[in-house]
Amino acid sequence: MSDAAQHAPRDAAALRAHHPRAEAAAKLHGRYTVRVLEPSPPAISSPPFAADDPTARGSANERSVVSPVASGDLSWSEVVEARDDPELTAWCRDRWLADWRPLAAPSSGWERAVAEHRALAHEILAPWRTARSGGTGHRSLRGTFGGYGTPFCWDDQQLRMDGPQLIFQHAAEVAGIVPVDLEEAAMFVRIPLGDPDNGRRRRGPGYDDLLELDPRLAADMADWVAFGVLVFERFRARAGVRNRVTLEPDRFAVELATAAGRLRLPLYRPGIELDGEVIVPGPMLIERDDHVSLVERLLVTRLGRS
Repeated sequence: MSDAAQHAPRDAAALRAHHPRAEAAAKLHGRYTVRVLEPSPPAISSPPFAADDPTARGSANERSVVSPVASGDLSWSEVVEARDDPELTAWCRDRWLADWRPLAAPSSGWERAVAEHRALAHEILAPWRTARSGGTGHRSLRGTFGGYGTPFCWDDQQLRMDGPQLIFQHAAEVAGIVPVDLEEAAMFVRIPLGDPDNGRRRRGPGYDDLLELDPRLAADMADWVAFGVLVFERFRARAGVRNRVTLEPDRFAVELATAAGRLRLPLYRPGIELDGEVIVPGPMLIERDDHVSLVERLLVTRLGRS
């Protein structure tokens, strides 16, 4: 693939404002209160998280709550099974709400791809969120459709990676590029490219050369992020954990802090860890069809219920 083709931006017509919760409600024709796994507007700036809680049931509702976690009245899986609608099933599968797809084994180029996305998360998305978090210093990211990004912040702004594309959304306005390097990404979102190492230049993919941002590897990585968010959110709802599920940009890992320790799914070597101890190796997750229920059983057994 030529450099020009690899770094060509998507058709501008394909870019649209993203409101995950509203889109989910529309899929069910507004008949239910819905919960999803992604951040949704409006922006929330209150401490300690300065972000929405995507799976929280919220106050009493007149309508039944459809949720990917146990706090709802109905699960997305139950709705998909009852409706037997291939379009709805595919839509839920893409968002890891139901009918979960198999996880792909890390393939050739995985380490470089993760290093590049970690550089973008660490140098671009996290500092952008910090600048818009009202002085709270928040840097953590979240899983989003097609990748990862910030919660909605300030006046309903979000920065996210969807595959190889860096997307900025402000209310109904959307713009995106496939950045060729970190400098172009920083210019696109109008932040200075920082130097966190006190004058020592970082090394590695994304720092020393152009970004490659392979779309296939980005899609596989997005599935691993979404899977980590799903299983940690399901455990969080079951065990009553108050902390949020985040994508930590410095380690580039999906994380949840619990009373028993910190759960982590590192993207460099995917698997489920508890304070660095591997609970479920990545190959086991790839080989098992019931990978979601497998992790749930092990986490409940290991960490118990609150």
